[in-house]
Amino acid sequence: RETGENAEFRRLPFDSCRNIVPYLKKYGHNPITGETLDPKSLTKLVFHKNSEGSYHCPVTFKVFTKNSHIVAIKTSGNVFSYEAIERLNFKPKHFKDLINDEPFKRSDVITIQDPTKLDKFNISDFHYIKNNLKLADEERVKAKEDPKYYLNYCNPETEDTLSQLSAKISEDNVNKVQQKKEDEQDLIPKQTAHFSTNVMAASFTSTAMIPETKQVSATISDEVVRYRKVKSKGYVRLQTNFGNLNLELHCDMDEIKLLQATVFVDPFEEVDAAIEKEKESLKEAKQGAKRKAEVIPTSSQKSKKVFRTGIGKYISTDDHGSTKPTGASNSSSITSNTKKAKAANNFSDFSHW
Repeated sequence: RETGENAEFRRLPFDSCRNIVPYLKKYGHNPITGETLDPKSLTKLVFHKNSEGSYHCPVTFKVFTKNSHIVAIKTSGNVFSYEAIERLNFKPKHFKDLINDEPFKRSDVITIQDPTKLDKFNISDFHYIKNNLKLADEERVKAKEDPKYYLNYCNPETEDTLSQLSAKISEDNVNKVQQKKEDEQDLIPKQTAHFSTNVMAASFTSTAMIPETKQVSATISDEVVRYRKVKSKGYVRLQTNFGNLNLELHCDMDEIKLLQATVFVDPFEEVDAAIEKEKESLKEAKQGAKRKAEVIPTSSQKSKKVFRTGIGKYISTDDHGSTKPTGASNSSSITSNTKKAKAANNFSDFSHW
């Protein structure tokens, strides 16, 4: 077999990894390199489909083709277009999954398909192709059941006729399945609610939703319907460390409302009273200590006698043996102070400086 530039180029489809687990169970090595590969080291990819069943990016809603740059996040397995990851993760440096907000690193981004680097996806260079290691493909086996599988070539008219025939057969199968569902729904009593599913409103306001022009009533769950049909009472036994409690449940009643609750003995009332009593005793003890610390004047204490106004008004002149009037002593002291101040302001003598 030729290798290198002369080798036949066969492109690997981006969704061809679905048979990797059966291959590892049979051969136990990497189908590309031939090295030993542990199945636990694989990352489960989560592809998203649109309403037509085609794989697409869940953020940009662009359908994946052979020319799409497709990547996946290793931590979550979600598959996106490289355009979405580059614009919303790489450029703003916001490394969180665009669906579940799970953090990841730049090294966790796995390239599934890169149209600018096709050498990596050349099947002719893979180990299992070179060694002719085959694995039964379920889809190929199923495709062989189609008569067109064995047609090497057919003109456009024949191909169009076969396509119309296949579409007619598929439509008949869908109609049979739909009729079967309708027949089953007729056997079930109607459980429609008085409100709708809001699908029409959501499709009208969001371009991401499939357009819906018919208002559909919501379906009441089976849990609600089954409780309406209960006509008997229920009996329950609760086993405790103090014995068994047998309870009768009035399940047959439409609605039980709690009108009043009577408490015969409330153990918390005694506890609250004791706590309030402790608070009062502490409060009284603090007030008593505060009263002791305060100085209370007694009747034996006499007020001091005032002899003059100003400084020294409580000092008696008789204590110093002076008979001079208050005014004279004050004037003499003022005169002496004035003389001293004048002497201090004389600039002719600098000896005291």
